Amino acid sequence: MYNFGAPDTETGGVLSRLVPAAGGSFYLLSSSGYGVLERVQAPAPPGGLWTAGTLYIFPFLSTPDSLTAGPNGVFYVTMSNTPGGLGSVVQLTPPAAPGGRWTETLLYRFQSGGDDAGNPNSLTLAGDGTLYGTTYGFDLDGDIGRGTVFQLTPPPSPGGHWSYTALRDFEDFHPDVPLILRNGNLYGAFESNYGSAYGGAVFELQPPSTPGGKWTLTYLHQFTGGQSPFGNLVMDEAGTIFGTTISTAEPYTGTVFAITTK
Repeated sequence: MYNFGAPDTETGGVLSRLVPAAGGSFYLLSSSGYGVLERVQAPAPPGGLWTAGTLYIFPFLSTPDSLTAGPNGVFYVTMSNTPGGLGSVVQLTPPAAPGGRWTETLLYRFQSGGDDAGNPNSLTLAGDGTLYGTTYGFDLDGDIGRGTVFQLTPPPSPGGHWSYTALRDFEDFHPDVPLILRNGNLYGAFESNYGSAYGGAVFELQPPSTPGGKWTLTYLHQFTGGQSPFGNLVMDEAGTIFGTTISTAEPYTGTVFAITTK
């Protein structure tokens, strides 16, 4: 369809998964020194050439790495390597008129220490506007630390501050795929920081019965033999989770798996 990074395209490598757009087109993040929000458009006559257009260029030294669509053309983006912090979550608002400038709004900046770990890497948008996300766990020195699952609650009125809540600290593990939200529960996966000595896991987080309580963590499956979840999870209507693994130990074979949650 389209070759990013080819010399005649003036584009760089792809940073995010595809987000479907109207007319069979797609949005995505790319990088050519700067992070870029791109729209890849389908050809008007079938069989023609696809085209890519730049919608927004992120500030230098900020690396966008996940893209989530919201209502009214808004996007939510996780950023790593942001100056003065350990990453951030920003909102991109489309222009009021075609051809105008997109607006970037900082929702939350991750700092060293406290409840928030470094480098957010995925977001899931709930129906009420709440964002659920994961952090990989890098610190300012580039060391791998604890990953987290977090919640960002929108302000009661436009322009207010978003509220950050750490839902779970995974200590020596780092979740790095978008969470699945189903009936108030969160489903995700992580791999271990310890290489082939430990495998990863698929988990469920259940909300507390009273506001402000602790979320309950349940491991649906813990992988062994160096197998570690890799790539997005998919859940069908029956609640079965499908995914893939990679191996960090010989014979270096991956798997496709299904986990029944009920």
